Amino acid sequence: MRAAAGGAHPGLSDVPITRLWAAAGVLFPVAAVLIRKREPAACMRAFLNNQFVGLVVFVGILLQYLVRRLKRYAPHHHFFFNPT
Repeated sequence: MRAAAGGAHPGLSDVPITRLWAAAGVLFPVAAVLIRKREPAACMRAFLNNQFVGLVVFVGILLQYLVRRLKRYAPHHHFFFNPT
């Protein structure tokens, strides 16, 4: 594998976090479909499902922070990151 831009190793930080952002991107249109007809029950369901969007965004930010911190302070641990 080649090194990513900036000399960082591709690995844990790239794929799972991108998938979390993609999941959040999918959850927003789901809410839009639920509220399209402006029915109170569907709007309430969309409002309650919004907690999952917040959870996915929070976990994505947290993972991104932890992975970058791990890369910075423990770059010699090769079981997480695939060295080139």
